[in-house]
Amino acid sequence: MGFRFDRGEIGAAPAEMQAIFAYWDELRGERFAPTLKEFDLLHIPSAILPHSIVIDYIANDDSFIFRFFGSEVVRRHGEEMTGRSPRDFKWASFGEALEKEYRGFIGRKQPEYLVFGFRNENGTNELHKVLRLPLSNDAETVTGIVAILIASVDSHESRKFFENQESCHE
Repeated sequence: MGFRFDRGEIGAAPAEMQAIFAYWDELRGERFAPTLKEFDLLHIPSAILPHSIVIDYIANDDSFIFRFFGSEVVRRHGEEMTGRSPRDFKWASFGEALEKEYRGFIGRKQPEYLVFGFRNENGTNELHKVLRLPLSNDAETVTGIVAILIASVDSHESRKFFENQESCHE
């Protein structure tokens, strides 16, 4: 099974994602990204906050740590990841794919909208619409990522998907 990360235009994102992008865009001004301190998670609508993730990038280790892993994301993935690395996912190939995606995002230094899915014998299936926004504490490099994940399937179906993959790859 393969993962798909299909990038699209921010304008194609759902309205709630576009509103969060507008807030982020206003904060950054002329810079490529605002700081984590400037980006107030409480500005994210309460219905969307549980679908949010904040990731710290530790450059000297070239590693990622989930600073915040929203409750709906926990429910969908079946595990709490706050304070942990993508490498800690039970489904190792998923964690590896995320780290590869995050490294590419760090290099691009720009916001992005994408659709995450997977390929299997039945074709491609969509799981989440994702908005990723860079954060920078030094105005030069990406030091964090805010991600909003709007699911394309209900939480029970999503959790079942991740649990099935974990049992197939243990």
